[in-house]
Amino acid sequence: MTETLNASRPDVTGKLPQLQNMVKRDPIGYHIEFKMQQRHFESEYQLFLLQPTKESAHFGALVSFLSHVAKCYPVEMASFPGQILELLRNNYLVLEPELRKTLVQSLMLLRNRGLMDATTLLKLFFELFRCPDKRLRELLYKHIVSDICQLNAASRNLKVNKAIQNYLFEMLQDESEHAAIKSLQVLMELFKRKIWHDQRTVNVIATACTSKNTKLLVMALSFFLGIDDDILEDEEQQKKEKRALVAVDFHAHSKKTKKRQRDTLQALYKNKRARKRDLDFMVTFPAIELLNDPQGVAERQLKLLKSCTERFEVKLLMMNFIGRILGFHTLVVLPFYPLLQRYLQSHQQNVTATLAYLVQSCHDKIPPEELLPIVKSIAHNFVTERCSSEVIAVGINSLRELFRRIPLLLECDGMDVLVSDLVQYNRARDKTIVMAARGVLNLIRDIHPVLLKRKDRGKFHNDTVKPHRFGEFVASEGVDGADLLAEAEAAGRFDDEDNKDGWEVASIASDKNGSENEWVDISSDEEYNTCGTGMAKAKNVEEENVEVLAIQQKDRLDARRILTPLDFERIEMLRKERDAALKDPKSRSKRKAEEDAAKASSDATKVNPTDLEGYSKKKRLTQEERLRAVLKGPFHDD
Repeated sequence: MTETLNASRPDVTGKLPQLQNMVKRDPIGYHIEFKMQQRHFESEYQLFLLQPTKESAHFGALVSFLSHVAKCYPVEMASFPGQILELLRNNYLVLEPELRKTLVQSLMLLRNRGLMDATTLLKLFFELFRCPDKRLRELLYKHIVSDICQLNAASRNLKVNKAIQNYLFEMLQDESEHAAIKSLQVLMELFKRKIWHDQRTVNVIATACTSKNTKLLVMALSFFLGIDDDILEDEEQQKKEKRALVAVDFHAHSKKTKKRQRDTLQALYKNKRARKRDLDFMVTFPAIELLNDPQGVAERQLKLLKSCTERFEVKLLMMNFIGRILGFHTLVVLPFYPLLQRYLQSHQQNVTATLAYLVQSCHDKIPPEELLPIVKSIAHNFVTERCSSEVIAVGINSLRELFRRIPLLLECDGMDVLVSDLVQYNRARDKTIVMAARGVLNLIRDIHPVLLKRKDRGKFHNDTVKPHRFGEFVASEGVDGADLLAEAEAAGRFDDEDNKDGWEVASIASDKNGSENEWVDISSDEEYNTCGTGMAKAKNVEEENVEVLAIQQKDRLDARRILTPLDFERIEMLRKERDAALKDPKSRSKRKAEEDAAKASSDATKVNPTDLEGYSKKKRLTQEERLRAVLKGPFHDD
């Protein structure tokens, strides 16, 4: 009987793929064949340790077979992952590429089936980044990112994250360029996916901004300058995907078929999980905002910029990074501005970008005397008759943005002459120059109209407006513009249902009688003063007359409820409408709400070089360019 069973059983001893299929179907029935292959692997393993550089396709096939069936025999295969792990750790540089890839894929399979610890395996994979094998590094990178995302899918695995982060941060200082670059890419990708979206990750990436490796330096700088835009694009893409989801059809299983009912329940479950992910809202901040020591980062980057011998594009990245930090955190690093002044020449490469980085680094905390040489340099090198119209427009627009950020520059000596010269360009023939000059004219009307001639000040501008003194701060009582919102709501401009989510503030009585609008007696400070010559003399001191102050309790909107983000958006819109109406009541209807919303939502610290170029006249196309446009078609995306 036994011989009959053995005769009907196929001989798959020498065919590992077929044996693998049989073992998965019947692990108990093929246990003998499995043990035979396991003993074969042990002997091959010992021989391979003696000659790790030898090509062995059969050994790789054995490893692949055992990794696929390891889940069927967890007890017998308990030591198998450790053997492959040690083999790779000790010989990964001398192994044959195909065999090395097979071993790595086997470990990935064991990890996906829960037969290996994530921390141990990921540490090995970080070490394998040193391999001079590009395809293997890409494979490792994808698995590491995917595995860490999977570990943090349900909740933050703080223990594993900390262990992996500590090892990953050490890899950034590794001597191997490939290992450092790939480790940095892992950090950047996990930050972008909001898995490691914390201060620790950002500050470790910031250490690469001063690296001696140019590739590492450029990657870190590009991360800080573009990661926020990348995250915003990903969020927009996710919103589009959500809108593209087909709504659940509850009547799809009206025939009571199990398949249709199962599909409907799966769609409901998917939508429920999507709503749950939306509720798990995590506040995100710009990467530059999460720097622990922005002043130190800016100073170290400036020191590296001064001694940098790299190509000019790398220097521009450093200038952009320093300027963004100074503008965002309102820092004062005065040596940065004389360094930029050397590149402010009309013939300089990418001079528009340099001007943009200069503008975005300026704020009202900088002494105006420090920027006066730069203003003169821009005026002498850009706003002259020998320059082209495009160069003059860039210079005027740059000066306008400097005046906007530092109004005290207009109080310096000789600025009245410069302003007068800039306004004179309002009568130029070129439209680009005229629009730039009008921008300066409108700005001076708002912040310092005394510098203008009476005919240039305009009709609806306050002639008494002047910039605040350096360091002067005007404190406001309450929220500026809350009265405008109250008037608009009272007039019925905004729907009351929009504010149903607002938080009402409960009124708390100041005393048991609850008299809020009555006179309040406030004693002078001298009533509490005591004499230091003894208790006897203190008793003879007569009390001062109590000064009675009338405190008017205003029923302000911001005192009655906590304003929501929607309220602040409306206040900003109403303030702009009020300012526009004060300037010119006749033209207020011509101002578009889209332009105001775009200006309000834009990042004030980030300056686009194209914004300084201003208006550009559409040039006449050549015959070749027109023919190329015709061939592309009207709906072609460049």
